[in-house]
Amino acid sequence: MAVTKIHAIKSTVAKAIKYILDPAKTDGTLLASGFHCEPALAHLDFEMTSLLAKEIRGDHTKTGGSDNLAYHLIQSFSKTDKITPEQAHELGKQLADEVYLGKHEYVITTHIDKGHIHNHIIANSVSFLDFNKFRTRPYETARKIREASDRLCRENGLHVIENPKGKGQDKRKWQTQPSWRDRLQLAIDKAIYTATNYQEFTDLLKTEKVEIKEGQHIAFKMPGQQRFIRGKSIGPRYEREQIKARIDDPNKSKVVEFLPHTKIEKAIYRMSSRQIIQEIQRTANALVLTRREKVFSYRDYNIRLNELKEQCKAVRSTLKDLDDKSAQYRNVSKLLVAYNKHLPLVQQYEQLPKWKKKKFLSSHDSELSVFAHAEKMLLSAGAEPVDMNRALEFLKKHSEKTGELGVQFRQIEERIKNLDAAKKVIGKILGHEQEEKRDGIKRRTIQELTR
Repeated sequence: MAVTKIHAIKSTVAKAIKYILDPAKTDGTLLASGFHCEPALAHLDFEMTSLLAKEIRGDHTKTGGSDNLAYHLIQSFSKTDKITPEQAHELGKQLADEVYLGKHEYVITTHIDKGHIHNHIIANSVSFLDFNKFRTRPYETARKIREASDRLCRENGLHVIENPKGKGQDKRKWQTQPSWRDRLQLAIDKAIYTATNYQEFTDLLKTEKVEIKEGQHIAFKMPGQQRFIRGKSIGPRYEREQIKARIDDPNKSKVVEFLPHTKIEKAIYRMSSRQIIQEIQRTANALVLTRREKVFSYRDYNIRLNELKEQCKAVRSTLKDLDDKSAQYRNVSKLLVAYNKHLPLVQQYEQLPKWKKKKFLSSHDSELSVFAHAEKMLLSAGAEPVDMNRALEFLKKHSEKTGELGVQFRQIEERIKNLDAAKKVIGKILGHEQEEKRDGIKRRTIQELTR
């Protein structure tokens, strides 16, 4: 069983990396590795990638707050899991590759100093491939990471929590139970049907221990509920004037009480006119998309889907070729940008008298460290620290082209996804869905027989 959590690092990336690389925790740093960076110098690579991204994409540093410089992902295994530190380290690398898609530099270490084995993964927030930032969404990102970790654990025979609670819980799981609004609607509807006037209506609700707050807007609160809910928030028919009109209506209908208890009742309870409208909208969208994609028969769906998949494959191949061509320029440019960015500081430092150098060094330690690292890497690669304009111009053009192709690739993928969904909707209406399933079973059976 593995528990995962992730948080942003807004400062002191170097300190965070230094902590996770502690030899006492990582078996003498044997359980430490880096992706596109040296673990001990990763914070310098992170900063150089960020500098290059600003040159290529422009400086979009957030104002009025601190930027997310890196992300710290923790994957903790249970004491009961039969897993070695080496296996845990490999699982952590697989998880990092899946979360960051091979686009972000990261350092991973496996700590064995406590009662349980756990991985620390610190990744750059900026991609070294397309220079975009890693995007997170509250709860959703945590849920996706947990699902990926759980799948890897299952594949390796480790225990998994089947019904996790807390952050990242699937919305559909808790939506099946009636909300406070649902309960209030039922209580108010029952009181409206029984009451002959407004005073009797309020008395009936108080009998049911439903609190009423009279003011400019009427509000209600069920027993156990923390806050009042305004009538207009429950629905347009639950404001004071509408309630009075419904009480006086001679044709008001009786309310059938239904509060779900079993799982199937809770599922049925959530089905309403809103879902019926959504089904109609899905069908209408499927028909519009079918016409737009020039699909004239059910058989045309597969033909069109195959054409789109071929287009997707071609764009992916072009993207790979561009990436291969720009890889060398990208690596050298990263070093050149860092070198040229901090060269004036180094020159200023060299011109200072000895008694001022110590203070200057403590104030600009990070920048000078980046410069020294960039200079060392440039010299070891056999490259001279020269003007970077030509390399940057090349990278900018490639970045623009890659961005355009990336948008095209995502659009084709979205078209494939939508057309496949439309095919299922139309197939269900026409009765082809079950036929396809039967055909698929027949094909698999024939393939097994002919092996």
